[in-house]
Amino acid sequence: MKLIGQLNFQGETYKVTFNPAQKTASLSPLPSAVQLKDYYEKHHQKLNDQINLHRENQRLDSIEVFQPSGKLLDIGAGRGYFLTAVQSRTHWQGTGLEISPTACQYAKKNFNLKILNTPLEAAKLKNNSFDVITFHAVLEHLRHPFKNLKIAQQKLKPHGLVVVRIPNIRSFEFYFSKLLKRNYAGFIFDHLHYFTPEGISLLLKKAGFKTLKITSRHYTPSEELRKHPYWLITNLAKRFLEGSNLGGSLCFGNTLYVYARKI
Repeated sequence: MKLIGQLNFQGETYKVTFNPAQKTASLSPLPSAVQLKDYYEKHHQKLNDQINLHRENQRLDSIEVFQPSGKLLDIGAGRGYFLTAVQSRTHWQGTGLEISPTACQYAKKNFNLKILNTPLEAAKLKNNSFDVITFHAVLEHLRHPFKNLKIAQQKLKPHGLVVVRIPNIRSFEFYFSKLLKRNYAGFIFDHLHYFTPEGISLLLKKAGFKTLKITSRHYTPSEELRKHPYWLITNLAKRFLEGSNLGGSLCFGNTLYVYARKI
């Protein structure tokens, strides 16, 4: 195990260590389930964002390249933003799972969505019943990513599609932080795990999936890096990564999008 960073949260110091065999990184020690539940609930209570339907429709468009219609399960559905796009298309039937009661209530009140307030492990869902299962910015928050992928594999129909969005520690931003000998600003308390393209491929294969495509995007440039004299370099890199297919295919963005099919 190799130490690649650390962070401080509420007086506690957490290390981020990289596992060369698995090609993933993890927070150490892991926060307790009680700590995380309290953290997420407070997060949703003070959240002041708004739905970006253009972005959510783009996500659904990328899924339709591999699966044009069917039953979709959104794990960690949050306030229902993505499911709103799903429900707007008649050829999709969407279901969501979310552990935050506040987020579930928001989705019902604002979008008339019924999102089940339960984690995937406790959800009473039939096996072989979904065409697509999505984990948008979810796996990094779970104590057991592999366990959840394995359950998802069981809930998918034969040749069903899983879609994963996760933080990428093979990103330009991560390496640039390392070059400047600065702690990576992408290391945060509620991210228990960090991934590489090779690492997520290995995990998906172990869970019974065949990876179809891995690409990347870049979100929220690091404020710490932007204040550095070399901020122009990071800004130009961000524009390149977000504005070209090459940036995505090289997986230099700080967020990976992965599409894999059940074997």
